[in-house]
Amino acid sequence: MASFKPPTKTPKKSFQPDELELLGQAFNAIWAAINTSLPNRDLAEDEELRSAVSERLCALAAAGVTDPELLRDLTLARLLRGPRGSRARPRAE
Repeated sequence: MASFKPPTKTPKKSFQPDELELLGQAFNAIWAAINTSLPNRDLAEDEELRSAVSERLCALAAAGVTDPELLRDLTLARLLRGPRGSRARPRAE
């Protein structure tokens, strides 16, 4: 399983250890959902996808979202949208 790493392009907010723990838990839940939803994805692109998940999580947390389930849901909704709203492939924004 992948592990959470804050993005190198650090958001304007620094996170406390308890916040990093929460983000790590949300990341693990997201990664499990990605593995379930996209089992046939191109694994060579996993590093890019991990970075996109981390960036999205940090952006949401910096905006004040602290509920792990909401972090998961909002991140998945954004990243798993494919062309025309399909869930065909991840999209990093």
